[in-house]
Order: sequence, then structure tokens, then C-alpha cells
Amino acid sequence: MIPAIEIKRSKGISRDKADSKYIALYSLTNLLKLKLGSILDETLHEIKQLHTERKKLVKIIKMIERGTENIDFLPKKILSDMLIIHASTIIKPNENMKRIDKKIQDLLAQNEDLKEKDKLIQNIPGKDPQTSIYLLLVIRGFSSFDNSRQLACYVGVAPIENSSGSSIRGRKKVSHLADKALKSLLNMCELNAKAWDYELKQHYDRNVSEGKPKMLILYNIRNKILGRVFAVINLGILYVNTRKFAA
Repeated sequence: MIPAIEIKRSKGISRDKADSKYIALYSLTNLLKLKLGSILDETLHEIKQLHTERKKLVKIIKMIERGTENIDFLPKKILSDMLIIHASTIIKPNENMKRIDKKIQDLLAQNEDLKEKDKLIQNIPGKDPQTSIYLLLVIRGFSSFDNSRQLACYVGVAPIENSSGSSIRGRKKVSHLADKALKSLLNMCELNAKAWDYELKQHYDRNVSEGKPKMLILYNIRNKILGRVFAVINLGILYVNTRKFAA
């Protein structure tokens, strides 16, 4: 399975006949790179569908909540009615979202492998249930990526060198072609970990004091978090904070 963006950006395509001809040529040229795909695990497939519906509900709830931003400028005679409408409208989406969360947890409980992986991920400082579930979906139960570096590139948190010969020496930057949803979740994990994880907080403070760019430090922290995820899954043991055992 080849991402369409890879074919599209490898050559300018403008006509249907030219498109189909080039796609066929691209497939033959890169035959040795092809990998056999696999059908998504049945439990993961169900969780994915529920997670998609959950994202829709989150958007609906945010849209409803934004409607209360101008309440300070509304006449008092319609303010109370509007608040009642908003309160009653938001109840159903919240109830459905809780129902979806419970169903997802029930599905995880029925699958021992996914249940164990979810437990290992959530044990890492800074992780929350939604990040754990989304990681399991993106990585297909840890079968789509071989290591954390590959996942970091996919998520868009791995700075990539931009250079050519001796004339082009651009600074390292992350790709904008990334999984923005997972990147946003990792950002929240990084903020939580930086606040509650002594090792990562020390890493951040030390690098800031050395004058390194703050965004680069934050990307390093996100990479460390992904590294921990792959480490606990590969070893099959809970995360251990070794700092507390240091002399």
C-alpha cells in the first residue's frame, strides 16, 4: 500500500490517462518496495469506527460551547432562554460520548493483547486513555511501525535535515505532512510529562539553560515519550522511573 501523496509528488500529474499510466509505471518500478498489507484486527476496526464517531461528537460539543462566547453581549431577556437551550442541546452529545468511551473500554477488555498494551501505554507519565487508544489505532496494535523513529517521522515530531552540497544549509525542521491529531495529543502528553516527570523536566531545564531552541527541546521530549511507548511494548513490562532509585 503506497500513500497517494508519494505518487502525486513524485511527478506532476494533470490528466486521467496520464495519471493511470504513471501509477502503473510507478508500481512496476517500485515492485521490490511493495509490502503485503493486512486486514485490520476486528476489535481494532470496531474501535476505529467508534473513535471516528467520538471525534464527530467532540466537534459538535465544541461548536455548541462556542455559542456561549458572546453571552456577555446578549440582552438579559434572551440570555436565560439561550443558556437553557445550550444546556439541553449539549446533554445528548455528552451522553453519547460517554457511551462510546464505555463501549471502547469493553472492546479492549475482551482482547487480552490490546488490553495489556493499553495498560502499558497508560502507565507512562503524561499518557491518557485517548492518546493510548489513538496510538493503538495508528500503529495497528504495534504492527505498522518497527521503531519509535519511524513513528516520530509519521507524526511529524522528528526534525529532518535540509541541506544540499555546500550551498544549501537550512535548519532542521519537521515535515508538515503529519498526523496532526496524534501530534496534538503528543503535545498535551509532553506538557503533562514536563510538569510531572522529573527526568523530562530536568532534560527541558538543562537544555534551555544551554541556549538550545525551545521547540527543538519539546520535539526531543515528544520523541522520548514515543521511545518509552515502544520500549514498554517491546519489553512487555510497566514503565519504571529509574530516577527514584538513583543515589
